[in-house]
Amino acid sequence: FILDTFPVAAGTDLFGEIIPCRKKHSVASLSAHTDVHPKTVANALAQSGMLPKDLYVVNSRQTVPAGPAEELIEKLKRAVPVAKIPEYIGCTRSQASLLIENGILHTVIQDTGNRTARYKGVDLVDLHQLISRMRHFGKPVQKPSKGFMSIGGAAKKLNVSSMKILSLLLKGELEKVELLSEELKFCSVLVDLAEVAQQVGAKTGKLGMTVSATARALGVTSETVQLLLNCSDGDQGALELSGQVRHMGAMRDLVDQDSVTRFKQRYLKLSLIDGFWAGDPDRLRAKLTRMDILPVWEPTMVNAEFYRLSDL
Repeated sequence: FILDTFPVAAGTDLFGEIIPCRKKHSVASLSAHTDVHPKTVANALAQSGMLPKDLYVVNSRQTVPAGPAEELIEKLKRAVPVAKIPEYIGCTRSQASLLIENGILHTVIQDTGNRTARYKGVDLVDLHQLISRMRHFGKPVQKPSKGFMSIGGAAKKLNVSSMKILSLLLKGELEKVELLSEELKFCSVLVDLAEVAQQVGAKTGKLGMTVSATARALGVTSETVQLLLNCSDGDQGALELSGQVRHMGAMRDLVDQDSVTRFKQRYLKLSLIDGFWAGDPDRLRAKLTRMDILPVWEPTMVNAEFYRLSDL
């Protein structure tokens, strides 16, 4: 009864018997043991549910299980405020908040009240363990392979939550993972964009260039790219689809990158042909017509004027 009720320290001679280990702590004994102020100890125990809230004010002799209480205060001493998590593991501030919101990391004391940063902090050990868990999968590399990028980069590219990708990684559901230097911490883990896209349902087929990126590469409008996807030159399509990717809640076309490269090697816009004069494009157009060189596709069909390089 005495050991289960009072804060009897290990080594105490109790009725002629030396007590091997402590079973209970009071706020005072735990404060002395951990070198933490009694008020901080009392608040931590109360907020964690080990002590009824405000009971310590009434009854300072209230005791708590020694093991869990000591573990809690040691975690509190190691706690890293959420605002400083990015400094410790190399993530962004928004990612630090999401790690806690999604239950991947837990604050030392689970409390929704307006507590100080110390109570809302995360145990430094947990931060180190998270990086170790992330790096448990994958192979070390000196530089990223083609198509590999950080979790944050992949999330931004696919417009999905970085926590969704991290969850796949921690569950071992990603087969293609690369590891840069451990000094990069959170950013040291690289995932394959194509695999992630398939896993999160963000794409079908294979990855390629977005319509807008293709438009910039060819110097045309997105509408022209969509029209070229439906055009052909002989047996080969002008541009070809590779799949689709989810963006802004909708599945959008992806253009095969090889077909874009092939297009640039085979065709040239009128405005890029030597002799083009912006003030009088008809002069060059008429010259090409006299040489029996005509646009590959009717300009009104694709809202652009392309010629075969082989004809030029």
